[in-house]
Amino acid sequence: MKPITKALLNGALPADRAPFTEVRLAAEEAKRILKQGIRIQSLVDAELLPPLIERMTQIQEWHLAEHDPKLVLDMKYATEDNFLGRVLYPDDRAFLLAEVADALSAARRRLEKLDLGLKVYDAFRPTWVQQEMWKAFPNPEFVADPDGDSSNHCKGTAVDCWVVDRWGRELAKPTGFDQFGKEARRDYMDLPIDVLKHRAIVEDALRCEGFQPLASEFWHYDFPLPDSVVIRSYSPYGATEQDAA
Repeated sequence: MKPITKALLNGALPADRAPFTEVRLAAEEAKRILKQGIRIQSLVDAELLPPLIERMTQIQEWHLAEHDPKLVLDMKYATEDNFLGRVLYPDDRAFLLAEVADALSAARRRLEKLDLGLKVYDAFRPTWVQQEMWKAFPNPEFVADPDGDSSNHCKGTAVDCWVVDRWGRELAKPTGFDQFGKEARRDYMDLPIDVLKHRAIVEDALRCEGFQPLASEFWHYDFPLPDSVVIRSYSPYGATEQDAA
């Protein structure tokens, strides 16, 4: 058994201290151990191993740029172009759970048939970032309470996105990203015809692949997964609040 797997099983190595790839490989190795019936003895009680492996398997986010290079990434929280006006992510990578990433790629392929593409503004979000957002704008219509149900971004099951043309240029949209207000709502209709059309096109593509749109933000989509998918205490970015500061 690899040392990192043993450390993770024993709880000696927090997931946010382990490189993302190694965490994924550790989960795969743990599943192999269980499948082959290898005796684990001192590693962990056999009754505790299955749920632990299930939890570890949920760590398998996919890096979107590697998973689907045709997605356009414009990670707003890796820049100052967001409602907090400061950089929150250590880099501009985007992560989603594997099943969600697959669905997003399928939606992108639907748009491709219309000679269009998809731009991603945000995907997985570290919990501490959600806490900073709530401190700045504690309005549950637009920002999820991190001490309540929190945000599906923190589970790797939500994405903020918009439609682009074949060259990656954004089509006209209702408002800028993170501009909270009535104009950002999906039922707001006092908009130019082309903007309403663009909103409908991207929403239709994502709905067809299982995403559910958030009523208050035209850019936000959730992908429903079982309740067993938990909010992550680690970050695939491998950074803490102090690291990103």
